[in-house]
Amino acid sequence: METPFATARPEPEYRPVRSVRTFEGVVERIRAMIGEGHLKPGDKLPAERDLSARLGIGRNAVREGLRALEQAGIVDLRPGKTGGAFVTSGRTNVISENMGDLLSLGKISFEDLWDTRLLLADVVIRLAVERMTEDDLAALKANVARARALYDSGRLREKSRCNIEFHDVLAAATHNPLLAVFMTSMADLVRRFTEQLGSDPGPETLQSRERLLDALQARDAEAAIAEMRADLIRVHDFYKSLARTPITG
Repeated sequence: METPFATARPEPEYRPVRSVRTFEGVVERIRAMIGEGHLKPGDKLPAERDLSARLGIGRNAVREGLRALEQAGIVDLRPGKTGGAFVTSGRTNVISENMGDLLSLGKISFEDLWDTRLLLADVVIRLAVERMTEDDLAALKANVARARALYDSGRLREKSRCNIEFHDVLAAATHNPLLAVFMTSMADLVRRFTEQLGSDPGPETLQSRERLLDALQARDAEAAIAEMRADLIRVHDFYKSLARTPITG
């Protein structure tokens, strides 16, 4: 995707870094070059020694900056003769990792997560009803059918994962990639709780999903939202009762 800030792609300019914490200057400079269109996904950065010379800093600071960029999902560090530092297309799991840290640190609560999930679910359903294709609807039906088969065979942990994946499939049906990223991040956090606390043993979510599919197929956003909210609240209450201690992450 072309950046809106540049019509032609300029030559990368690795100006010297001046920063109290020099490795942060590396991070800021590379981010700025990506934002200005100097670097694109797939581009290979100069070798460590060359980058050190161009930025006017030591190789240790360059190495630390590249590692920070890798953790942020901005570059991919590949080993070997054909390796090096490559600009990525972005890792969506960075958001869920950061949110997971905030949960663990007590900056946000399980209740905050669930409130946000309820609000986003409403938005996702409205957009999906407007924009979903027959292929999207088929993917949702396939997910529910797979969850039903897993439940019938007693594979409850896999069934729970499949139920959570339904939210990813539904978000994809909005054809809004940013919204899909947010929903995937939410699903990753919910998956963490289900792995810790156990699977919902009942068929209620499956039954709800089958009713939800009917509402989606009828393009009835209000009925679909009501069905989704009712099941999310039920699941929320189930996991709160299952937890012996307050859920914080």
